[in-house]
Amino acid sequence: MTLKLNGSSSGSVSIDAPADTTGGADKTLTLPENGFGKILQVVTATNNTASQEPSANDTWTDVAPTASITPSSTSSRIIIVSSCSLIVRNNQYIGFKLLRGSTGIREWWGYNDNSNWQMLQSPPMHIDSPSTTSAITYKFQIYGDQNYDDIKWNYNGPNSSNSLRNAELYLAEIGP
Repeated sequence: MTLKLNGSSSGSVSIDAPADTTGGADKTLTLPENGFGKILQVVTATNNTASQEPSANDTWTDVAPTASITPSSTSSRIIIVSSCSLIVRNNQYIGFKLLRGSTGIREWWGYNDNSNWQMLQSPPMHIDSPSTTSAITYKFQIYGDQNYDDIKWNYNGPNSSNSLRNAELYLAEIGP
Protein backbone atom coordinates (compact mmCIF):
# COMPACT_ATOMS: atom_id res chain seq x y z
CA MET A 1 0.00 0.00 0.00
CA THR A 2 1.28 3.50 -0.80
CA LEU A 3 0.36 6.52 1.28
CA LYS A 4 0.18 9.99 -0.18
CA LEU A 5 1.01 13.13 1.81
CA ASN A 6 -1.17 16.10 0.82
CA GLY A 7 -0.57 19.67 2.02
CA SER A 8 -3.08 22.47 1.83
CA SER A 9 -2.90 26.26 1.76
CA SER A 10 -4.54 26.37 5.21
CA GLY A 11 -1.41 24.88 6.78
CA SER A 12 -2.88 21.43 7.44
CA VAL A 13 -1.40 18.17 6.20
CA SER A 14 -3.25 14.92 5.53
CA ILE A 15 -2.15 11.42 4.59
CA ASP A 16 -4.53 9.73 2.18
CA ALA A 17 -4.63 5.96 1.70
CA PRO A 18 -5.44 4.59 -1.77
CA ALA A 19 -9.06 3.80 -2.65
CA ASP A 20 -8.46 0.04 -2.28
CA THR A 21 -8.43 0.26 1.55
CA THR A 22 -11.09 -1.60 3.47
CA GLY A 23 -14.47 -0.27 2.43
CA GLY A 24 -12.89 2.06 -0.13
CA ALA A 25 -12.83 4.94 2.39
CA ASP A 26 -10.04 7.50 2.51
CA LYS A 27 -8.10 7.67 5.77
CA THR A 28 -6.97 11.12 6.92
CA LEU A 29 -4.49 11.87 9.70
CA THR A 30 -4.57 15.47 10.90
CA LEU A 31 -1.54 16.78 12.79
CA PRO A 32 -1.73 19.52 15.45
CA GLU A 33 -1.20 23.02 14.06
CA ASN A 34 1.59 23.85 16.52
CA GLY A 35 3.48 20.57 16.28
CA PHE A 36 4.30 18.24 19.14
CA GLY A 37 5.98 18.79 22.49
CA LYS A 38 7.41 22.28 22.31
CA ILE A 39 9.54 23.67 25.12
CA LEU A 40 7.39 26.42 26.61
CA GLN A 41 9.69 27.65 29.39
CA VAL A 42 12.91 26.77 31.18
CA VAL A 43 13.80 27.58 34.79
CA THR A 44 17.31 27.28 36.22
CA ALA A 45 18.24 27.38 39.91
CA THR A 46 21.86 27.51 41.07
CA ASN A 47 23.41 27.15 44.51
CA ASN A 48 27.06 27.18 45.56
CA THR A 49 26.69 25.81 49.11
CA ALA A 50 29.54 23.32 49.24
CA SER A 51 29.59 19.75 50.57
CA GLN A 52 26.01 19.49 51.83
CA GLU A 53 25.48 16.38 53.99
CA PRO A 54 22.53 14.43 55.40
CA SER A 55 21.65 15.64 58.91
CA ALA A 56 21.93 12.13 60.44
CA ASN A 57 22.06 8.45 59.49
CA ASP A 58 18.83 7.07 58.02
CA THR A 59 17.39 10.57 57.52
CA TRP A 60 16.23 12.27 54.33
CA THR A 61 17.74 15.78 54.19
CA ASP A 62 16.93 18.64 51.78
CA VAL A 63 19.80 19.89 49.60
CA ALA A 64 20.02 23.05 47.54
CA PRO A 65 18.98 24.29 45.11
CA THR A 66 15.21 24.20 44.78
CA ALA A 67 13.35 25.48 41.71
CA SER A 68 9.77 26.53 41.01
CA ILE A 69 7.79 26.60 37.79
CA THR A 70 4.19 27.47 36.90
CA PRO A 71 2.93 25.25 34.05
CA SER A 72 0.80 26.98 31.42
CA SER A 73 -1.44 23.92 30.91
CA THR A 74 -2.61 20.97 32.99
CA SER A 75 -1.45 18.67 30.18
CA SER A 76 2.14 19.99 30.23
CA ARG A 77 4.99 17.77 31.36
CA ILE A 78 7.99 18.99 33.33
CA ILE A 79 11.49 17.68 32.61
CA ILE A 80 13.67 17.86 35.75
CA VAL A 81 17.45 17.66 35.34
CA SER A 82 20.06 18.09 38.08
CA SER A 83 23.75 18.85 37.73
CA CYS A 84 25.92 18.35 40.77
CA SER A 85 28.99 16.35 41.79
CA LEU A 86 29.13 14.29 44.96
CA ILE A 87 31.68 12.22 46.80
CA VAL A 88 30.83 9.29 49.05
CA ARG A 89 32.55 6.60 51.13
CA ASN A 90 31.52 3.88 53.60
CA ASN A 91 27.81 4.69 53.49
CA GLN A 92 26.19 1.36 52.69
CA TYR A 93 22.91 2.58 51.15
CA ILE A 94 22.85 6.01 49.52
CA GLY A 95 19.55 7.53 48.38
CA PHE A 96 18.40 10.47 46.31
CA LYS A 97 14.78 11.57 46.36
CA LEU A 98 13.05 14.04 44.04
CA LEU A 99 10.12 15.91 45.57
CA ARG A 100 7.29 17.93 44.05
CA GLY A 101 6.35 20.18 46.94
CA SER A 102 6.55 17.85 49.95
CA THR A 103 5.66 14.68 48.00
CA GLY A 104 8.36 12.27 46.85
CA ILE A 105 7.89 11.42 43.16
CA ARG A 106 11.10 9.47 42.39
CA GLU A 107 14.00 7.78 44.22
CA TRP A 108 17.42 6.57 43.09
CA TRP A 109 19.51 4.19 45.23
CA GLY A 110 23.12 3.11 45.34
CA TYR A 111 25.42 1.15 47.62
CA ASN A 112 28.94 1.96 48.77
CA ASP A 113 31.07 0.18 51.37
CA ASN A 114 34.42 1.40 50.03
CA SER A 115 36.65 3.29 52.50
CA ASN A 116 38.06 5.41 49.65
CA TRP A 117 36.22 8.48 48.39
CA GLN A 118 34.31 7.86 45.16
CA MET A 119 32.79 10.48 42.89
CA LEU A 120 29.15 10.32 41.81
CA GLN A 121 26.94 12.53 39.69
CA SER A 122 23.58 13.80 40.82
CA PRO A 123 20.44 11.85 39.88
CA PRO A 124 19.58 11.80 36.18
CA MET A 125 16.56 13.28 34.44
CA HIS A 126 12.94 12.69 35.40
CA ILE A 127 9.76 13.63 33.51
CA ASP A 128 6.79 14.64 35.67
CA SER A 129 3.10 15.14 34.77
CA PRO A 130 1.87 17.44 37.55
CA SER A 131 -1.60 18.18 36.01
CA THR A 132 -1.78 21.72 37.39
CA THR A 133 -1.36 25.35 36.41
CA SER A 134 -0.31 26.35 39.94
CA ALA A 135 3.30 27.01 40.90
CA ILE A 136 5.25 23.83 41.70
CA THR A 137 8.50 23.57 43.64
CA TYR A 138 10.96 20.75 42.99
CA LYS A 139 13.88 19.77 45.23
CA PHE A 140 16.17 16.87 46.07
CA GLN A 141 16.90 15.10 49.33
CA ILE A 142 19.87 12.87 50.15
CA TYR A 143 20.06 9.86 52.46
CA GLY A 144 22.90 7.89 54.02
CA ASP A 145 22.44 4.60 55.83
CA GLN A 146 25.77 4.90 57.67
CA ASN A 147 28.48 7.55 58.04
CA TYR A 148 26.09 10.27 56.86
CA ASP A 149 28.85 12.89 57.01
CA ASP A 150 30.72 10.96 54.30
CA ILE A 151 28.24 12.07 51.62
CA LYS A 152 29.10 15.46 50.14
CA TRP A 153 26.47 16.95 47.78
CA ASN A 154 28.08 19.69 45.66
CA TYR A 155 31.57 18.69 46.79
CA ASN A 156 33.80 21.75 46.98
CA GLY A 157 37.01 20.05 45.79
CA PRO A 158 40.43 21.36 46.78
CA ASN A 159 39.37 25.00 46.46
CA SER A 160 36.30 26.00 48.46
CA SER A 161 36.09 29.38 46.69
CA ASN A 162 35.71 27.85 43.20
CA SER A 163 33.03 29.99 41.51
CA LEU A 164 32.50 27.34 38.80
CA ARG A 165 31.39 24.68 41.31
CA ASN A 166 27.61 24.98 41.56
CA ALA A 167 24.71 22.62 42.08
CA GLU A 168 22.07 23.30 39.42
CA LEU A 169 18.48 22.27 38.90
CA TYR A 170 16.78 22.73 35.50
CA LEU A 171 13.02 22.59 34.89
CA ALA A 172 11.60 22.62 31.35
CA GLU A 173 7.89 22.75 30.60
CA ILE A 174 6.96 20.68 27.54
CA GLY A 175 3.64 21.62 25.98
CA PRO A 176 1.10 19.27 24.51
